[in-house]
Amino acid sequence: MKKKGAGFNYRFDNLNRIKRRMSKKSFDSFYNYYINNKRNILKVIKAWIRYLWHTKTVYLNYFLKKIGISIKSKPLTADCFSNPGAPSYLFNWGVDEMIKRYSEADIEKWWKNNSY
Repeated sequence: MKKKGAGFNYRFDNLNRIKRRMSKKSFDSFYNYYINNKRNILKVIKAWIRYLWHTKTVYLNYFLKKIGISIKSKPLTADCFSNPGAPSYLFNWGVDEMIKRYSEADIEKWWKNNSY
């Protein structure tokens, strides 16, 4: 089997933008996971403050470009803080989907057949 696909960087996205990028079926599944596992806002305030502080130039540039002003800024490094909003649930949702799709028996069978 050969799979091909595309990926998106959801780092700066919100829930509405994620919805536009996903298929309806995938987004419905993700949204259900997101709503059922959403963290208490008081527990993530610190993460939001840290994230917004470290990405302020990205968002400032975005809003300035919307009104026609372009400025140069230092690019973000790969070790920047992750978005504590909806994008932070994508990985866990993906793992949850894989667990549903592949039973433990199937994994054990694959492991036996592919162990060296």
